[in-house]
Amino acid sequence: MKKLITSIFLTMFTLVAFSQSNFFTPTNYRGAIDSDSTKDWTKGWTNWDPNNTIYPAHTDTISGGDITSNTTWTKDKVY
Repeated sequence: MKKLITSIFLTMFTLVAFSQSNFFTPTNYRGAIDSDSTKDWTKGWTNWDPNNTIYPAHTDTISGGDITSNTTWTKDKVY
């Protein structure tokens, strides 16, 4: 019983401590992405609509089936 009370107390203390700290940034939206598209932290590294994206033509074709040695693929080409 003593361990349970101690555990509950520590949990409550932790929740109060974090709610009063500057660790969390207050927002006016729900979720991970701001409605202001200039603040979208996923921009440039993810595509949320790949089925409707027009991709550039292939600039490099990989052939031969299996890759059997170290291979470097660069971001300036479309494979």
